[in-house]
Amino acid sequence: MKISIITVLNTINYGSVLQTYATQKYLSDMGFDTEFVDFSRKDQKYGQIVKKTIFSKRNNLKQMIKKPIKDALDIISLGKSYRVFRGFLNRNIKMSKISYGSFEELVVNPPLADIYCTGSDQMWNSFWNNGIEKSFFLDYAQEKPRIAFCTSIGMTEFPIKDKEILLRLIKKYSFISVREKSAELLLKKYD
Repeated sequence: MKISIITVLNTINYGSVLQTYATQKYLSDMGFDTEFVDFSRKDQKYGQIVKKTIFSKRNNLKQMIKKPIKDALDIISLGKSYRVFRGFLNRNIKMSKISYGSFEELVVNPPLADIYCTGSDQMWNSFWNNGIEKSFFLDYAQEKPRIAFCTSIGMTEFPIKDKEILLRLIKKYSFISVREKSAELLLKKYD
């Protein structure tokens, strides 16, 4: 049985990469054929990471002009880090052949699987995800079973503006497990 898993995959973060590896190992050891969706939110693409890291350090163009060597070194360092993390994923994680950059791309050409899984990271945190990322709620999976494996919400309450949509998306799941007690209590509050 094939499980397609979406998680925070393309980021320069040890926790994200290690939880991806652990999730794959656990499900593979249980006999499932696992494949991770090679998905990046727009702000997780390498160019956006560089832009956010470098330009957020400078308040204006004058400061950027004064520090071109520091900026160049920061870009080189980020590039090396990105290659190290992506290299680990390429060597150790079974990923979809298609790289997706948006929810719309997933809807048009979704990965094929028997079960769809939201993996164990801050998948349902609309603050951290810069809004509701429908990809992380498997809204592209159509009528296939959806599960959440140790998913994190990272909040004790849903934002009022997001609550209705978040609950509608979460209620499409057949099975949910979460990482933190606060997420369990939050979901129980809404049945």
